[in-house]
Amino acid sequence: YTRYLNKGVIKRGCRGKKVLCLTFDDGPDEGYTVSVLSILQKAKIPATFFLVGAKAERHPDLVKKIIASGNEVGLHTQWHRHAYTLFSKQSFLSISQGKKIIERIIGDDIKWFRPPWGALNLWQWYQAQKMNLKTVLWSANGADWLKKNSPQRILEKIQKKAANGTIIVLHDSGGEQDAPENMLKALPLIIDYFTHQGYRFVSLSKLVSRD
Repeated sequence: YTRYLNKGVIKRGCRGKKVLCLTFDDGPDEGYTVSVLSILQKAKIPATFFLVGAKAERHPDLVKKIIASGNEVGLHTQWHRHAYTLFSKQSFLSISQGKKIIERIIGDDIKWFRPPWGALNLWQWYQAQKMNLKTVLWSANGADWLKKNSPQRILEKIQKKAANGTIIVLHDSGGEQDAPENMLKALPLIIDYFTHQGYRFVSLSKLVSRD
């Protein structure tokens, strides 16, 4: 229901604008996230990083670097556990604890929430609403958590789904061992291809803005 029917869930931005948004899940990671930031800075484009609270707590300086580089951050729950494995108390804490940790690090409120695997239970949905978090999914998925997907294959998967207002999901941590290596090689290909197609990469806030 949440993924396909709930109108309160953000899956793309305005279809009338030739813009895209890059998002990254499962970080921060000392190696991969730093490399992603370098690629984004070179291309002069922003992205939104959905952070796991426990990882953010271990790497606060990296979280601050994400923000200082002109990007946005959101919550990817506290522990990156599937919603269907959590009871009520764990579900509430997966939102409230993760949000508190990230906001303490960046010194500001966050407004975006993305559940792992795009699945959340009713307790998480209630807590996210209560804490004024907007649930964000995606409209193009590179399936880059699978090591078998080459950089070219990742690009092709996104090409098939991308259109005006598309939210692209990639992963700067997690997935199969060493899978983010292919993501790092695919990212410049994605940026170059869509830039030459006349698209602009914007922040999530800009993508969903009415301006």
